[in-house]
Amino acid sequence: MIPNMHYNFEELRNDFKNWQEKVKKYQIPSTRKAIIQMADSFGFFLALWVAQYFLFDISVWIVIAVALLNGFLLGRVFIIQHDCGHSSFMASRKANTIIGTICSVCTIIPYKYWARSHNFHHAHNAQLEYSDYGDIECLTTEQYEELSWGRKLWYRIYRNPLYLFTIGGFIYVVVYNRFAFLKESYFRNVRSNVTYSNIFFVVLYAALTYLLGFKFLAVQFINLMFLAVTRCGFLYTAPI
Repeated sequence: MIPNMHYNFEELRNDFKNWQEKVKKYQIPSTRKAIIQMADSFGFFLALWVAQYFLFDISVWIVIAVALLNGFLLGRVFIIQHDCGHSSFMASRKANTIIGTICSVCTIIPYKYWARSHNFHHAHNAQLEYSDYGDIECLTTEQYEELSWGRKLWYRIYRNPLYLFTIGGFIYVVVYNRFAFLKESYFRNVRSNVTYSNIFFVVLYAALTYLLGFKFLAVQFINLMFLAVTRCGFLYTAPI
């Protein structure tokens, strides 16, 4: 037996009797902590982004090296967007919506639609019939055997870390989020958020490209690539 792995299930039951009371203190949003998180996440991300912009003419490889860190900082921005979607980042729902929408400008992941699909994912967690809602799709052996050879091949490629942590993650962030694939009535009120967000992103990014040049898009999309790797890492190991 592995040391320290002997559980007293009666003690465990007692420990979890009042679990709601124990976690209550972690359910109260802190405005002070939220402001600090926004300041350091956005502050460091934008500072490194500016450095990448000016380093681009010196070496693209240096920009990519900096993106190893800045992609994680963009991941922190996405985590703020995630928490706003759960209405847990700030006490005010309106504040959560505003902050989450600002985050979405950096991540190009439509805020309201993604938040609704992610909350649906939490409500149906571990239900395989909904495994592709905000998660990496997981088929049973029976479902897999019913697939054609082509779809079996695609399923193996899709679930391979070499795909998920590279082009697959990038396709999810940059391409997949441009469409409102979920047609159920639960998503009816937020499907338009994808369209409006896309229009806003295109106009904003086109304007910034006009003002700052092609380097703007190059730097941003390099960082988005590493954001995609970070996000798929969360999904592949421990979905949030």
